[in-house]
Formats: sequence, structure tokens, C-alpha cells
Amino acid sequence: MPKKVTVILDACFSGGGRNQGLLAAKGVKVKPKENLVKGSLVVFAASSSDQESLFYEEEQHGLFTYYLLKKLKETKGEASYKEMYDYLKIKVPSTATDKYYKEQNPNMNVSSDVESEWKVWKFK
Repeated sequence: MPKKVTVILDACFSGGGRNQGLLAAKGVKVKPKENLVKGSLVVFAASSSDQESLFYEEEQHGLFTYYLLKKLKETKGEASYKEMYDYLKIKVPSTATDKYYKEQNPNMNVSSDVESEWKVWKFK
């Protein structure tokens, strides 16, 4: 079993997506199940519940991805998972509201197996 597994998702579950593609046309929405992570898994997700994951046009990235990469660059990968999540929880919703007048709240799901240790893990 791996020591740690990290999943980073810049996608939404609303079915709308960034360009209102095929799923939106069909009116399909996906409701993610909560608390299914097991083992040494930590999941960073760009948005919560049925929110859209916004595209940051000026930066040519998803809004979540832009701030994730910015923090990784600034810290040279030395940011802890907790520092990263705390940063994303402030920057992403603030920009989403200020620029796009929409809500986007990053989410994190952590396996109970690593509940006491994930916060100090580093990306590097």
C-alpha cells in the first residue's frame, strides 16, 4: 500500500462544466458521495457539491488550478497540505465572487486512516 496518495480535481459535479457541454445539454447532474476515501488518500477538489469549477480566462487555467500552481511556485513545493487548503479556501471563493459573481468553494476529503497526519504532508 502506498504511503500517501493525493488526488487533485479541477472539475465540477454540476454537469454544466466550463463550456456548458454535452452533460449540461442533457440536464444530467452528478451528486458525489461523501466520505468514500480509504487508505492513505487525500482528495483536493476545485468545488463543492453542485458548484461550477470556474475557468480563469486571464490565466488560462481553472481558477482552482491557478491558485494551486501559484502557491506551489511561491513555496517551491514546500507548502503543507493544510497550508495549501487554507490558502485555496480563501483565494478561490474570493476571486470567484469578485470576478464572476459566482460561488466556488474548494473541498477536501481525507481518509480517516490519515486524519491525524495529512496536515503536515508536503507536496515536494
